[in-house]
Amino acid sequence: MKKIGLVLLSLSAITTYAVRTQSMTQDSYAEFFAGDLENVSLDNLGGLQPGPALDEVVVLEDSVIFSAVADSKGTLYLGTGNHGSVYRLDPGAEEPTLLFNPDSIMTRALAIDEAGNLYAGTSPDGAVYRISPNGRPEVYFDPPGLYIWDLKFDDDGNLYVATGGDAKIYKLPPNFGLNDEPIEYFSSDRTHFTRMAWDRNGDLIVGSGPDAYLYRIKGEGEGEVLYSSGTEEIANVAVVDDDIYFTTWHKKSSEDKPTTNLAELLAKFLGKANGDDDDDDKKDENGASKAPSFLLKLDSEGFVSPVWSPGGSNIQYLVPDNKSGFWIGSDKNGRIYSVADSDSWSLVNQAPREGGVSAILTNVGPDLYTYVCTSNPAVVYRLNGKATEDLPKYTSEPIDAGTVARWGRLRPLGAPASSEGITFETRSGNASEPDDTWSDWTDLDEGTVASPPARFLQYRVNFADSKARLNGLTAYFGARNLAPLVAEVNVIPAGLNIVTNVSPVRPPINAKELTNSSKVTAALAKGPPKSTKVVVAEDTGAISVAWSAIDPNGDQLSYSVEIKEEDEDDWVLFSDEQMSPAYSTPTRGFTDGYYRFRINASDAPSNIPSDTLTGSMISRPFLIDNTSPEIKLHNQTTNSDGATVLVFVASDKWAIINSAGYRLNGQASVEAVPTDALFDSNEEIFRLVLPNLKSGTNSIVFKAVDELGNRGVSKATFQVEDSQ
Repeated sequence: MKKIGLVLLSLSAITTYAVRTQSMTQDSYAEFFAGDLENVSLDNLGGLQPGPALDEVVVLEDSVIFSAVADSKGTLYLGTGNHGSVYRLDPGAEEPTLLFNPDSIMTRALAIDEAGNLYAGTSPDGAVYRISPNGRPEVYFDPPGLYIWDLKFDDDGNLYVATGGDAKIYKLPPNFGLNDEPIEYFSSDRTHFTRMAWDRNGDLIVGSGPDAYLYRIKGEGEGEVLYSSGTEEIANVAVVDDDIYFTTWHKKSSEDKPTTNLAELLAKFLGKANGDDDDDDKKDENGASKAPSFLLKLDSEGFVSPVWSPGGSNIQYLVPDNKSGFWIGSDKNGRIYSVADSDSWSLVNQAPREGGVSAILTNVGPDLYTYVCTSNPAVVYRLNGKATEDLPKYTSEPIDAGTVARWGRLRPLGAPASSEGITFETRSGNASEPDDTWSDWTDLDEGTVASPPARFLQYRVNFADSKARLNGLTAYFGARNLAPLVAEVNVIPAGLNIVTNVSPVRPPINAKELTNSSKVTAALAKGPPKSTKVVVAEDTGAISVAWSAIDPNGDQLSYSVEIKEEDEDDWVLFSDEQMSPAYSTPTRGFTDGYYRFRINASDAPSNIPSDTLTGSMISRPFLIDNTSPEIKLHNQTTNSDGATVLVFVASDKWAIINSAGYRLNGQASVEAVPTDALFDSNEEIFRLVLPNLKSGTNSIVFKAVDELGNRGVSKATFQVEDSQ
């Protein structure tokens, strides 16, 4: 969310410790999206400005508003769940009137005829009720299907009923009675017909689910598939002139990470639409699609093109506005969007009580109001042209400096005139989320943050002018330089040698990364690339050490390596100002004994000398031993079986003897095992029983190797008498 850049190295004139000025910039849709909008609009270019206000009209006790319609007088009718209750909300009324309470779970569809009768489709009982203007309900149509998804009238007063469980569309003439036989207008092998709309030719455009198809129905039993979206459901259908707009819906949409990169979202969507089910990135752990919800357009020539996607949420509701665009409601956080096309759209506002936007009604009543209905909780809002009470404001997510910092100036980006009428407040704290331990909201002091030093800062933007616009913001702060920490030091067994290769040039930046400012900045900040290889050293006396270190400020580090004998006080410098976290050295010429490495990490590459800090860690003791084991033929005897018995003793002052063997009379090497059967000591005794030897002079070469690879060899001759 935040772009962090090193701006300047300086000494603070205010504090007693050195600080470096750093900055964090927010100037994109994705970065501002994480904050809270209160009557503030956020466009796709990352601009914040006053937006239409959401005035709360009524809060229902029911949890969900499934459907909403309005009559010519401006009266709203609301179909709800989880009891299927239908409410009437008269203009100016403070409370709704319970109009109908069916014995059902939800009322998913509502429609009003020219006589003012209200039709309500319930689910899962799957019945259509007619409620007369005097409020008397009656069963109007009871089809065999479980769900009534949508109701639409044509110009002749025929009512079309879209059902689910058994996907059918019924046509009910104006004089239809309860005992009359309905016209089965169209049926499909889909499970549900979800939404209907009329095109300008009088054809019925219908969406379905699951594995959603878009249909055109030209007449009774006469239909064609216009498009297969490959998603769970087509949730909305709208016709504008000769174009058909429809939206896809997923049981589990992708993660709520917004983006303005519609090409990237479309690639994910097409992966699912093309049946690319092998890509695990497009599915969650339960196998549900993670493809984004999309607004698509089917033109008069039958071609489908993408228009827009919210990215991390479903398009829950779609309705044309009065400006050749659309109002769109999201299923998350009460978000309302205004979309003209892929290059011009904005997040208009967020419902204060959040929830999913389940209905948007435009041009309602004589005053042409726009109403927004949400679910969980069920609330009705009126969308006004400007805020009627509190000033529009935007509250950011907390900004994290990574450590306690002194906060400086907040600088709006863009032309100064655009930010006129904007004021800022801030608060700070050391808890990751604002709580009672945070400071109070405080105005800026001549553009500078007046909140106390802390790790986290939150800012609030107040818009007093309807024409004001914030295109971005840079927050400056000074973080105290903290010493690096060496986290681990590991001495590598003798016989391994670490080689660091340094390339003379910086590797090229991938063209795709040029669109990501943070990746470009990081690539330019890196020095020449280094690669570390571990190889087997020819010199068994080589000793190596590797370590890991971190810097709380994110500084680049350099290292020095020191060594001392265990019983000595003075450290000897081996290597200084090296950038690789590993080092090797030969040990020939060292006095045998135990030693320790000390690794010092310095942030000098990122700081001026007076600000440089270091951290260090001392390794565990390790042994340097370049002396070969001493081997002696202790004695020679003959056992009761007449076999020759030779006893060898292998000893080393420092290292453990860990293998041994011998060659008798130039024959193949034979492994030797200590008398106690364990290689666990500086001195090991080997008793060799040699039967069937030739009489006279015999020779033997005995070899012992210590734990550091030093080899000791002893050659001996011995006599065997004829009696053997």
